[in-house]
Amino acid sequence: MLDVVAEDGRTLDRIVVTPDWKPAREWVHFEGVREGRLPPVTASVPAAIEPIWDARSGPPTVAAFRARIPAADGGEVSREIPKHYLGRFVQAAVGRLVEEGVVRTGDTVRYVLSAFPVPLEAAAPAEPDEFAVEEIVQPLPLSDAPLDALLAHAELRGAESEERTDEIPVLLPEQVLEETMADARLAGDIETGGVLVGKLRRDGGAPAGTVGRLFVEITAYLPAPHTRANATKLTFTAETWAAVQRAIALRRREETAVGWAHVHLDFCRLRGCPAERRMECSGARPFFSAEDVHLHTTCFPSAYQVGLLISESTAAGLTASLFGWSRGMVTQRSFHVLRAQPEGALADVTHAGS
Repeated sequence: MLDVVAEDGRTLDRIVVTPDWKPAREWVHFEGVREGRLPPVTASVPAAIEPIWDARSGPPTVAAFRARIPAADGGEVSREIPKHYLGRFVQAAVGRLVEEGVVRTGDTVRYVLSAFPVPLEAAAPAEPDEFAVEEIVQPLPLSDAPLDALLAHAELRGAESEERTDEIPVLLPEQVLEETMADARLAGDIETGGVLVGKLRRDGGAPAGTVGRLFVEITAYLPAPHTRANATKLTFTAETWAAVQRAIALRRREETAVGWAHVHLDFCRLRGCPAERRMECSGARPFFSAEDVHLHTTCFPSAYQVGLLISESTAAGLTASLFGWSRGMVTQRSFHVLRAQPEGALADVTHAGS
């Protein structure tokens, strides 16, 4: 249950929410695969989601959640999921209060989450002629490559310090980054984008007896054809996905879609805002819109899939940032840019495990 509370303690709204825990389960499962404690497969696994009670208020007030997946060694893989995982419900509730005039500009509100046990309802017996859905377990498309040898030619971007432990390393060749930038320039004042293809790798250079780190190696950017686009929105169509799949098959490199890329134009420039305001506009910072998150969640739900954002601003021109899955949410993250090397210098490094 979600309560929106005013600064004076009044409850402004109370709604019952039903979260979709699938992204959280997917992320925790992948964390188990990274640790070598869960099999590297795409099949969904049973996961228990339980509340972590607020230390001061106690039950039923929720401070966070914990996702738990049983492991083959008899233990479990578990991760804490912050309560802002339910942020979209909060935004929707506050948005309605603003529309109704209950909350005004400058007002301070907070939200409180509560959890209560709900009795399980007996499942109705299936009709004899109903369809049955059977999940087919598929292995993750893993291949080996020496991670340290690649990182020796890379520069960490999008992070103030070291890479977070909950981030799977992502390697993006400088040439691919330049191609996305060039595509953005050619599109003019229309949003553009494409699909990032590559490979999910395990570090083949890890010491014996240890689990090699998983990482994503992006190998190419495929501009998306047959899209519907304007200055503020990009839509991938069925024809887009069919064309991308044909392009991946034509390349014959055993690649898979590891993410997507798109452009955010300088809205201040398009609106004709004064130059001095453009330099300080908060909207110039990289962000994933609600539509971006929806597309990423729908089309790139695997925990290792990422979204490359090319942002245009008056102050910085075109800049690149990367978003990906963390604790079941799409957040900004770091990435490694592989510097251009003499032809063939990196080919032997990756070929051995490709």
